[in-house]
Amino acid sequence: MPMNVLLLSHEPLLPPTGGGSSEAVYLVEELLNRGHRVVFAGPLHPGTSTDDIQEKLPIEIHPFTAWGMGRYTSLRTVKYLLYPWFLARLVRRILRQNACDVIVSQHAISSVAAGWVHRRTQVPVVMNFLDFLTGFMESWPWWKMPRPLLRVLNRFELSMPCRYGADGVLTVSDSLRNRFMASGYPGERCRTMYFGFDSRLFPFAPRPGPQAAEHRECILAMHGSMDTHHIGPILEGAIHSLALSGAAAGTGAGGFRFRLRFIGKVTPALQSFLNRAEKAGLSQYLECTGFIPYERIAAALEDVHIGLVPYESSEGSHCAFVAKAIEYLACGIPVVSTPLEGLKAGFHDSPGIRFSEFDSQSLSSAILSLWENYPSTEELADISRTIHRDFDWRVLCRNAVDFIESRYKESASASTSGSR
Repeated sequence: MPMNVLLLSHEPLLPPTGGGSSEAVYLVEELLNRGHRVVFAGPLHPGTSTDDIQEKLPIEIHPFTAWGMGRYTSLRTVKYLLYPWFLARLVRRILRQNACDVIVSQHAISSVAAGWVHRRTQVPVVMNFLDFLTGFMESWPWWKMPRPLLRVLNRFELSMPCRYGADGVLTVSDSLRNRFMASGYPGERCRTMYFGFDSRLFPFAPRPGPQAAEHRECILAMHGSMDTHHIGPILEGAIHSLALSGAAAGTGAGGFRFRLRFIGKVTPALQSFLNRAEKAGLSQYLECTGFIPYERIAAALEDVHIGLVPYESSEGSHCAFVAKAIEYLACGIPVVSTPLEGLKAGFHDSPGIRFSEFDSQSLSSAILSLWENYPSTEELADISRTIHRDFDWRVLCRNAVDFIESRYKESASASTSGSR
């Protein structure tokens, strides 16, 4: 039975800018493929019109225009805090003109608005948490995020499904699902969706390892939004360690030569990192590409040997199922990561990922160890096939829409029984 689905987000739908925004398009496509009608409420990307989106996706669009939104917007925290109230007003206007069977909210920010609307209208709500947003704030300095306030925000975010009576919850990882259940939300109404990638955009490409490139440098890469928790003291200390000649003992007479490529917008956090590296005389080991569209990231990874996930420890990091790790492995690039709970649960025994501890010396040692014991092309190809089979967005979104449909049917059935 076709549903009228209202999709809420604080990120533009098209073009995808990375992170959670890369998921929404495939979710909409799966809903449309099943004959459901989709209405989108959220911001538009600068320079993108509703006509541009409707040329690719036959949906109804109600743009949020009060101010610009996006992961790089100025005064982002203030805008994020105010956004749910304004989005809820927009949603109430939409509901006066449109039939709506279920509201699907992307991320915690739009889930607040969905919860408020659900309380007033009883329209079923499925909340899709693509991260533990306030959990990442642990990596902020205390003066920017006082710890008592952070604990309040953490509790509020984890309480949202119970607080607002959500009919269903999708989570990015088993770790985040477990935290919602520990907060009292029923496990049968909560499903892990995981995080995926577009398998057409990240094909496997064999690359020579250290055995075939004894006198070449190792190309390390990190792509993403370059926030504070991505590039902190752990990565900075590891670069210092790798740059020391003694740290490369056993890697050959030429020592360990490397470059770290940052693929993404030069954010204030990344610029601060680069400034510190320049003062320490490490600039020669670093390069930046600037922002690269999602569909061209694989091209920037063509000569990369090792992908990095050097996140600082935080509740947000542990609850993530990091997209960049999936994309590296899909391309045939082995990964070195700090021991993030979400990644370790899925890849603890994979030869494609080497986990360090949460310190810079351990991270640099893991990089050197992986370089010295580089997986074979056959091993990497096998891992890539598994990633392409299990984590393509179309596979994950089919499972997600199955869940959304089941939660709507159960909610509708309960409502009908209750009205008798």
